[in-house]
This record gives sequence, structure tokens and C-alpha cells, in this order.
Amino acid sequence: MPAILVASGPRAGTRVEVTDGLEIGRSAGCGIRIHDDRASRVHARVLIDEGEVILEDLGSRNGTLLNGERATGRNTLRPGDRIRIGRTFFVYEPRTRLHPARFSGGLLLLDDEIAVVESEPVGAERPGRRWEDELRAASSRLQAMRSEMGVAGVLAEEAMRLVHARGVAVLQVDDGSGAVSPMVIVGLPGIALPATLLRETLDERRLVQKVVDRGPSRAVRDQEHQPATRARLLLAPIVDARGAQGLILAECNLEEESPRAGAALATLAALGGLALSGVAERERCRLQADFLRRGIDPESPTLLGDSAALRGVAQEVLRISSGGGALWLKGEPGTGRTLLACLAHERHPGAARPLGLFSPRPGSDPAAVLFGSEGGESIVPGLLERCRGGSCVVRGFAGLPVPLQRRLLEVIEQGTGVREAGQRPVDLPTRLILLDEQGEGAPDPPRAIVRRLKAAGVSASRVPPLRERDLDVGGLFEAFLRAEALSRGREVPSFGPAVHRALRERRWPGNLLELQAFAAAALRATPRGEPLVLPSTSTEEGESPSGGQLSERVEALEVRAIRAAMEAEGGRKARVARRLGISRPTLDRKLRRYDL
Repeated sequence: MPAILVASGPRAGTRVEVTDGLEIGRSAGCGIRIHDDRASRVHARVLIDEGEVILEDLGSRNGTLLNGERATGRNTLRPGDRIRIGRTFFVYEPRTRLHPARFSGGLLLLDDEIAVVESEPVGAERPGRRWEDELRAASSRLQAMRSEMGVAGVLAEEAMRLVHARGVAVLQVDDGSGAVSPMVIVGLPGIALPATLLRETLDERRLVQKVVDRGPSRAVRDQEHQPATRARLLLAPIVDARGAQGLILAECNLEEESPRAGAALATLAALGGLALSGVAERERCRLQADFLRRGIDPESPTLLGDSAALRGVAQEVLRISSGGGALWLKGEPGTGRTLLACLAHERHPGAARPLGLFSPRPGSDPAAVLFGSEGGESIVPGLLERCRGGSCVVRGFAGLPVPLQRRLLEVIEQGTGVREAGQRPVDLPTRLILLDEQGEGAPDPPRAIVRRLKAAGVSASRVPPLRERDLDVGGLFEAFLRAEALSRGREVPSFGPAVHRALRERRWPGNLLELQAFAAAALRATPRGEPLVLPSTSTEEGESPSGGQLSERVEALEVRAIRAAMEAEGGRKARVARRLGISRPTLDRKLRRYDL
């Protein structure tokens, strides 16, 4: 069947078979659902009419682009056509056909990409094992690798064995410049490779062979009167869904090479491309899940949410940040203050410089940590100095000693500070982002400090709690659910309006952290292939109960305290345990007990 390939966004790499009436848009009912604020709910439709595939825009606000031009009416799709809806790109591909094009070694090409190699015996196979078994074993090793370097190492080992090579090199191609650099070299003192062979291999994506004169092998290099030998260079491209990622170079003595060396190398290169695709997909899923867990749109990146309360504070914070100004963010635990601070750093003129995160710890000297210290001939730079030119996030500013608050104000006002036990000011062109908790019992800085902050152009920006972002709860829940599904290798369960109503009825005192934990619990409670099952909405989920058993109320308070500490310490368990005044094993037991 013909298919639409999603080429960008969170679903990049997804292939959806075309059916008559396939709809594309933001709505949950669309066959291709995209999370793109520039797309309409039902943006476009794909039809099948007398064997032709038709693209039709459904009167969307921002239109649909086909090969860079706005699509009007009904448009017949051709193989390779590029479709753009909002910020999301798609490619129309025809039904897959295998086009045999026989090269040396029995290589077959699938639309110019390596697909299959003849399964004929290779002289280097292990005793008692068939060619298919050798390939299966090599494929299993490659698919088990979790990094590009691991894939390259296995390719080199298998090539040496299967090809009977005197030396092997696995080379990598830089996506931007096209430069080629070695990843793994085995048995070769160096690489002497004609540029024409390299370009022919990569451009035509096929196995290339050339006979050259070479010196004796390493085993006999030190012996005298050894004549030069003739060797065969074999080059096979490593191709994945992104294109040519590199190549394998094998050098074989003509007298010693395997009769099927070309087939073996081309097959390994094809398996290597599949393995690299797996590595890239796992990394994409990991990064996407990491973004979604923190409530960030993986494409923008911006905060997920459309509520006026969030847009107002985000726009103000990013406006101040783009001008290089200091920030003061206040909000309840779990509202995303640290996340907003990190996004603000990305808009700062010094975004390429370091970003530091400071959290007060019991028993430490916050002044020495922030400003550094001097003693005799030794100088220990502080966090502000190490982040020079960048940003430093200071958590719990209102709870710091007042003298330290004044010193931080001097950094904002003058761009200088003095190390502990130091005498001379040090230039500290570091932008400060101050974070404070807001709510009952939360400390406030003295009025004099607040006045000086305002005089320096720094006013508190309040990050709204989740209960004031009703419009965002559903989208955030979907993002957290999708992140959890990605990390577990599962499909996202379907759910309807009843789930959205249940989400809006909750108060979410734990804010984003509570919503994220709730989404993870919902996925665990849902059998594969079944509609979403919501976990219990009892007080154990984090609300402050006014009734019920005492043990239940204590457990709910413990859950809230642990989540707040995990947010404040960035998930570092040792610090969380110290903050809560419990041992690390006790914290681990409570995390398992409450499934946090």
C-alpha cells in the first residue's frame, strides 16, 4: 500500500498506510494526528480515486504546502512529494517495489538503498554454521548495540572474520560538511583511499572494488625481501533512513580473500545501517520523552500549553531574557519554574555559555559555592564565576541569608562580586535567575531587598499553578502519557472526553509532578491494546485530605513532601534524602512504595 511518511516532529519516522479518507490534523480522531499549533484540528485529507492518491486541504487557516507551493483543490500525489502542514513535514512514498540490480557480490538495491544480499556460503563461516546463521548472529550483535561506536566496533570485528580481510576501517560521514573521519581501524597502519572510490561508494550507494599494490602484511612486514602484494579494496556504504552515514573499507590479499567477500561486506553494511537506525530511533525517543516529561514541545522548544495565564508569564519572561535582564520567578512546587528558567537561558544572548543551577544544601556554605573562595595562593572559583557570560539559576533566593542576598544584588546591579576571604572584586557578567516558592509558609525577602530588585528592573513573575491552567491539563497529560509510552515501547492508549472531564475536575496540588505521576500510573494500569484506564483519584494521589483514615492522610502528605523535594533537588536522591531528613535506603523504599 502507498504510505505517508512523517518526516519531522515527535512522530518523525512514522509510516502510515494511505486509506481512502485519511485525515491529518490535531484532532484525536485524525488518522495522522500531529501536535502542531499551526495546524487545524482537521487540516487536510488524503483520498484514493481510481487508483490515484489525492491530497485535499480542508479550508485550513494556514493552508497546506505541496512541494513548497500552497495546495488548492484536489492534488494528485507523486512519489517523493513533500507535504508541509504547519511546522510538520511529510513525504508521500509509493508502494515498495524491489528492483534487482546485480553488482559484484550479488548485491540487490531497493530504490537506491541496500536491501538484500544473496545468501550464498561465505568461506569464513564458522564450522557447522550456515550463511544464514552467520548473518543472524551478526545482526543480533549489531541490534544489541546502544551507540554508534558500538555498532562500528561490531562491524569491524565481523568484517575481519567474514571477509578474511587483512584490515578493516569503519568510516563516518559528517551530515553537515560531508567530511569522512575514521571511527574504528583494525589491522591497517593507515588509510590510503582514492577520493574517487570514496565518492563513488557514497554517491551511488553501492559496493565498489579496486585492485591496488600494497606492501606485505603486518605478520611479515619485518622480514626482508618480501615483494609487494596485490590487494583488493572493498568499500560498502552504510545507509539508514537518514541517508549514507558512513562506509566499511576492507583490504584483502588476492590470494587469501574469501570468494564471497563482496557479498559479506555489503550484507554487513546493510545490517549496520539497520542498527544505526535503531540507535538513532532510541535516542530520538529518549530525547523526545525527556522533553515531554518536562512539559516542553520537542519541536519549538516552548512550554506546552495554550492557557492565557501561562502565555502571559512565558512571553514576559522570554522578552526580558532576550534583552539579557535578570529574572525572579515565583510559584508553587512543581509548577515548572526551573524549566521556565532553562528555556529563558536559551533566549539569553549568552545561551552558548554555561547554565548553572544552585540549590541550598544543609551543611554547605552557599556564599562559597556561589562566589568561590581565596586562601593563600589557592583560588576556588564559584558557580557565578564558572558561568561567566551565561546564566545562573538560584533556587530558594528568599531563604538565603540577607547579606548573601545583598551580594547577589550587587551582581545584578554592578556585574561584580567578591570571593570569600577575597579583597578585590571579580567581574561576574553572569545573568541571575532567582527562584522562590510561593504559598503558605513560604519565606519572602526583606522589603529593602525587594525595593532594590525593582530599582534594578527585576520584578517577580508568578508561574501559575496547574489548577489555573484548565486548558492545558489535557494536552500536558497527553504529553506525559506519550513520554511514558515512548520510554516503555508501547502505543499510546486511546481515551475520550470522559478522561478530559476527570482531569479537569482534579485540583492537582502537586502541579506538573503530580500530573506526570498520574499519567505514568494510568499507562501501567492499562492493558496493551485497551482504552486508557485512569488510576484511583483518591487522596493518595496528592490532594490534602480533610477526612479518611489517619494513615491515608499521612501517606498523602508524605507523597507531596517527597515530590516537592524531588523537584527542588532536580531528582538527585542523595540530596532529596538530606532535605527530608531521612536515609537514602528509606527514601528508596518510599519511592517504590508510592510508585514515584
